[in-house]
Amino acid sequence: MTDADLQFRVSDVHKLLPFTTSHTFVQGYRIRRADPLGRVLLGRIYRRLAHFMFQIPVRDPECSFRLVRTSILKGLPLTCGGPMVPVELVTRAKLHGATFAEVGVGHYSRLIGKSKAVTLSALRRVIRDAITLSWSLRTTRRKAA
Repeated sequence: MTDADLQFRVSDVHKLLPFTTSHTFVQGYRIRRADPLGRVLLGRIYRRLAHFMFQIPVRDPECSFRLVRTSILKGLPLTCGGPMVPVELVTRAKLHGATFAEVGVGHYSRLIGKSKAVTLSALRRVIRDAITLSWSLRTTRRKAA
């Protein structure tokens, strides 16, 4: 999986492939983030909050360069949209037994498109989705117990 804004090089998939034999979810992390300073700082805050709220097993869930086995993706009840999608994907995959590996990948300046992550409407959606996801996960855990 990767975004279409060309901030990752598909040819770097060779870095992730060796880990697919022993892990079901191979998550990239940006070695050096090629975004404006404001976006980098907001990303740090967002990651810390996401780690605190959801105990995410990877350092950079926002990094959209990953390989995930289809068996993990099938049946994941994904409900979030926008910036919370990666957090929900990683969190639910963890609950469904995914085994994680992390690999450093290059991150490049955006060549096409424009980020929609740093807007007031995106912030509202993140807050709404974080509350909804937290509630959903709590309900799921209660049913499992």
